[in-house]
Amino acid sequence: MTTASILPAVQTVAILDDDPYNYDLWKMWVEGAGYTPVILEEPFSTLNEAVKRITSIAQGAVCDHKLTQLGYKWPFDGAEVVARLYENNTPAILVTKYRRLEAELSIRRYRRSIPILLSFEDVSPASIRQGLNRCAAEIQGGILPGRRTHRAIVRVDEVANGYVVAFVSQWNPHQAVNISKDVFPDNIRNQLVGGQRYVAMVNIGAANSDELYFENIALAPDPDPDDGLA
Repeated sequence: MTTASILPAVQTVAILDDDPYNYDLWKMWVEGAGYTPVILEEPFSTLNEAVKRITSIAQGAVCDHKLTQLGYKWPFDGAEVVARLYENNTPAILVTKYRRLEAELSIRRYRRSIPILLSFEDVSPASIRQGLNRCAAEIQGGILPGRRTHRAIVRVDEVANGYVVAFVSQWNPHQAVNISKDVFPDNIRNQLVGGQRYVAMVNIGAANSDELYFENIALAPDPDPDDGLA
């Protein structure tokens, strides 16, 4: 997590969305939440450029995940923007129309730095205000139990194209979790096999699988019946 710090009050919220048809909705939602909306309409050529622009004009942001505009694919997606903003002590909310598909794959690697992920249909003035407040609280050190990591065993059940299907017994031993391969460190990524056990720091208090994130993944030692992980 980021180092606890005192943040300025959010007054202006930057809006990053590739679909102009959503602009009026965003303005209504953000104004209804009590903030001044600023829509960033032009694509950015780099992630650093986008983050610099957002932090120069706003104290918070809402970002669409998939960023394409007039057939132009931005060189980054909304998850990267929100994660970088969080790491720079700027509260931000990630929004997607593809939550069930994207949350466990393209978003998972950034989830540590994305406290708030909303489906587009769940966006409202209330969810924006609550989300920015929650994100700001976490940046300032108020980390909820469901976001705190604990040592856990991750057992890979199946290796697919671009992701693995795994079980995290300390979270839910009966529910499979999709984890994109890019979550794993380079020295492990190309050697993933079904049946292999790994140890990682995982927020096992998460309510749903799309909230899980994984850090410090390494090969698990041989099972020890006394370590609470076997």
